[in-house]
Amino acid sequence: MRFVSLSEIVVIHDRIIAEIGGSTGIREPGLLVAIAEKPLAGFGGQELYPSLFDKAAALFEALCNYHVFVDGNKRTAITALEYFLHQNGYHLTADKSQKEHFTLDTAMNNTDLKKIATWIKKHSKRTPKPTLNKLLKGVTPEKVQGEIDWGPDRGKEKGSK
Repeated sequence: MRFVSLSEIVVIHDRIIAEIGGSTGIREPGLLVAIAEKPLAGFGGQELYPSLFDKAAALFEALCNYHVFVDGNKRTAITALEYFLHQNGYHLTADKSQKEHFTLDTAMNNTDLKKIATWIKKHSKRTPKPTLNKLLKGVTPEKVQGEIDWGPDRGKEKGSK
């Protein structure tokens, strides 16, 4: 299983703020570390969040509700959730309106982790992974050779010297 790292959460947040707008900054750096590690939490040798969807819910709920960033917490939460699912071979099937409603409900503490995990599972679908053979179907050395300019002017714009 692939988890979302602390640095990936920060990059997701920073890109959202850069593209959509809002204030930058982390209010609680220590809490952000705890959020990144929450899906891995355990007690007495048992995982607190045993399934992929439980882990996704733990990350999503914490990012929504702990307000570690100055701005963009909910946007970061839904994006990090989608990234986590993608990294593990799933994608959300919910439309934009459903995602917004789900995120706002979670941020207003209107639901618990089990309900969040159930919603994520219900609105997730396995992403088919194309096989290498499928990707390379019809690719031959001759075809590749003909499509790549191996000449001395490779990389130069036409008309330039």
